[in-house]
Amino acid sequence: AGTVLETATVAEGATEVTVSKVDMLTAAGGTAYVTVTKANKLESTRTSKTYVTEPVSVAPAAGTITVENNKVGVADTVVVTGLVAGDVVNVYKAATGGTAVGTATVAEGETSVEIEVEQFGAAAGSVYVSVKGEGKLESVRTTKAYGAEITTAPLATAITVKNDATGSADTVKVTGLA
Repeated sequence: AGTVLETATVAEGATEVTVSKVDMLTAAGGTAYVTVTKANKLESTRTSKTYVTEPVSVAPAAGTITVENNKVGVADTVVVTGLVAGDVVNVYKAATGGTAVGTATVAEGETSVEIEVEQFGAAAGSVYVSVKGEGKLESVRTTKAYGAEITTAPLATAITVKNDATGSADTVKVTGLA
């Protein structure tokens, strides 16, 4: 049994036929089953033929993704490098499922893209980034962690305080800032 996806008739005097239909097969590959029915005959048994997956885009490497988790009022950004013109980059809050919270297409002559996202939130977390190349399926999602909006306090050992005599300038020096 099974559902007939499409049929075709062999032209008079021909010995072959091509069956074609948009999105007839699954993108992930699988098995097609083919039968033939000649005039005044019963349908043949099914012959199975496996087919490969459609081309899948390469997922971005975590090292090519930069995430800035900015304070409220400033858009958060995701920058992805190492791309080609026409690539579509999607940013998700979930490892699977859900809808993209940001998307952008790499412009002609460019190899990177910046995506603005309204806000990830104050806490540290992760985003999930995929790429869809032209004529290919969307890649798997790459996880990229980002820091909290709150600036990390300096260590006491990185602070030098000099309290000079009255009338002289006092100083507070902080090292190790990035």
